[in-house]
Amino acid sequence: MEIQYLLNNLTINEEVQSKMVKDLKGTNNIVFVASNFSNAALNDREFQNQLMWFHNIGLDFAKSYIIDDRIGEYTASELLKDADIVFLNDGNPIDQMKSINSYGLKDELANIPNVIGLGYGACNLAEDVRLSKCEEKNINEHINYHGLGLNNINVEPHFDFDNLTHNSKELFPRSIMNEILCMTPDAAVRISDDVTYINSFYLLRDGKIEEIKTKSK
Repeated sequence: MEIQYLLNNLTINEEVQSKMVKDLKGTNNIVFVASNFSNAALNDREFQNQLMWFHNIGLDFAKSYIIDDRIGEYTASELLKDADIVFLNDGNPIDQMKSINSYGLKDELANIPNVIGLGYGACNLAEDVRLSKCEEKNINEHINYHGLGLNNINVEPHFDFDNLTHNSKELFPRSIMNEILCMTPDAAVRISDDVTYINSFYLLRDGKIEEIKTKSK
């Protein structure tokens, strides 16, 4: 069974943790994909923190790797062929997708049975990624591009309801033609045979916002 998780951050509650442990039990090989391939220090720090987080919720892996520019395209491809889980790091999703395309990894990533996207890494799991301008995240313009094509969910991670300037100027206008799922701090989406929305979200559609506690389909 193929499973995707879209996580706003790693401060998820026990409900999400227990689902992940149940879904991912028995997996042995995890590969992380950096958001910034050239920032080795950041990537190593995130790698260790994320492995510790998995350990703390009850998941340990026999093999674990991170893909950034310290390894070549062939090695990255070979790592993905053996991966049970791929984890797309948070950060600038545009840079991450450019690196994935530059390395020619899109097809390999589409064939991984378990994929986790964290924060803005979750955006890149979509077929059509639609990002709102957010200078704090170095997203300097509204941009659309093709993601990995694993789902059709357009997410806005790290949503701050009280950021009125960003929401009214950048985010709400983008919802006129696009449905945007805004992720609150404890939000998670589990995608398998169906889609389960865990904890609270805000749905933006046609310039209107609606709070959603839970939603499944």
